Amino acid sequence: MLFKRKKIKLEKVEITKNKMRELFKNNVDNYEEYNLVYAYDRDFNTEINDYIYRSLILGYNEDSMNLIIIETDKDIDSVYNIIKLSKKDFTKAIYNKNLDEYIIYLNNKKNDKIEFSLINENYIDVDILAFIEQEREVEDFKDFFSEFKRKPRLRKKVKN
Repeated sequence: MLFKRKKIKLEKVEITKNKMRELFKNNVDNYEEYNLVYAYDRDFNTEINDYIYRSLILGYNEDSMNLIIIETDKDIDSVYNIIKLSKKDFTKAIYNKNLDEYIIYLNNKKNDKIEFSLINENYIDVDILAFIEQEREVEDFKDFFSEFKRKPRLRKKVKN
């Protein structure tokens, strides 16, 4: 029985990953150049006094240092928004270890930012987010993000 549950779990994870790849393929040129990882964002809604969750597919290209964020539903069937970022498109990017959250500031205003978290353990509450297991993908994204967040420094001109 234990092996049957593990097999069903692996099948569900594979279905989620296939849906992510298909959705990304249908919405991004040169999709094969990108690695994918599932992420989510949440905002507190004061009207309902609870969090509202959004599913995200992050596609990242280590060669071009581009990040594409596709907002989707938990079933990974629809696309609501697509954001394409390169190093020149943001002023600052950080990883907040305490909140386990990535934050990309699009300009110097605190409100103009993109926030997301990754699922690196088994996630089972399918009423809120997709069922996924992606420990290796999360580690690979962390490596990418540590390089992506570094802004090139301007060199001072040397006077002759």
